[in-house]
Amino acid sequence: MPRYIKMYNKAFDDFYECGECEKELSISDIDTSDWTCKECKEKVVIYSTETKRPLIRLFSTEVNKSDFIFNYHQGEFVEIRGITELTNKKQRMFGLANYGGQEVGLKDFVDCLWR
Repeated sequence: MPRYIKMYNKAFDDFYECGECEKELSISDIDTSDWTCKECKEKVVIYSTETKRPLIRLFSTEVNKSDFIFNYHQGEFVEIRGITELTNKKQRMFGLANYGGQEVGLKDFVDCLWR
C-alpha cells in the first residue's frame, strides 16, 4: 500500500454543478483558480464515477479536521484526524487515518467529500 496519497485529480471529473445557481456547469463556467462558479462565486460540486460521491475541491488551507479526502491511489476516502501548520509556513501536515502524516502545500488542491 503506498504511503503517499494522491489527493487531487481533475482527470476523473465527470460533471460539475452549482448548488447555489441550481444548474450543471461546464468547465468554462468555473473559475479553476479556486473551483468556484463564475456567476455566484460559490464552491462547485464535482461528480466523479471514480469517487461515487460528490466532491468539493479545496485549497489545503480550507480543509478541516474530520473532513474526508479522496485517495486516488487506493480509491477510498480517508479521514483527516489532525492538521498541523508547519513552521516553514509553506505547508500543512495532515494526520490521516491509517496513513500517518502527509505534508501538503498551502495552495495545493485537495478533493474532499462534499460537506
